[in-house]
Amino acid sequence: LNSRHIVMSMALRDRISGESVPRALLGFGITDEVFAATATQPGSISDRDLLLTEALAYSGWIGGTIAGFLAGAVLPAIVEQAMGIALYAMFIALLVPAVIRFPRYLVPAAAAGGLNWMLQWAGISAGAALLLAIAATASLFAVSPDWTESSAE
Repeated sequence: LNSRHIVMSMALRDRISGESVPRALLGFGITDEVFAATATQPGSISDRDLLLTEALAYSGWIGGTIAGFLAGAVLPAIVEQAMGIALYAMFIALLVPAVIRFPRYLVPAAAAGGLNWMLQWAGISAGAALLLAIAATASLFAVSPDWTESSAE
């Protein structure tokens, strides 16, 4: 699952401009949220802007973890159970900006969703189906010369 960070880092690496922030530090901070926020921006990405984005995301992560822990002690059980839906909403929120900028990205997103549904229908667990669908769809579209980022602009 975490091998996605290799792909995200490779996709951003050549777009980073500036020499004031060590590359290892920038690589450490690339998460799904940071990637979604920066990959959809055209042109180069300032190393300082990327570091600021990473610091804000990390602060949000820590703050959200603390707030969630504290809220979990006072929320009713039904609300806690409903929070599982929030994870799917987050993935949709990460996908929408890319689809708005590049409407054709809806094709691989829909393909991954369809494959995920078929794999679950075939009896594969939800987690494994999701990972397989993402990996298979990303691999298929990554090797297709008509689906590179430069051909999408």
